Amino acid sequence: MEARLGSIAAAGDQKAKTAQYRDVLTSCLGSEGDVDGLKAMVVHMLSDEVPLVISRQILQALCQEVTLRS
Repeated sequence: MEARLGSIAAAGDQKAKTAQYRDVLTSCLGSEGDVDGLKAMVVHMLSDEVPLVISRQILQALCQEVTLRS
């Protein structure tokens, strides 16, 4: 998971990064739920590798999905 997130962070295009992070989020929230993947993603989103604009969008999407599922 860390390698996948790192490769997304290395990409140049902000829109592409956001779309790829959303894909990872969707896969982590899949039918079985990848808790360890979600933990790794949240830690990554809070790191300096991810621009604040992107991390805010992705974490907001995560919160919305968790709220809808509970």
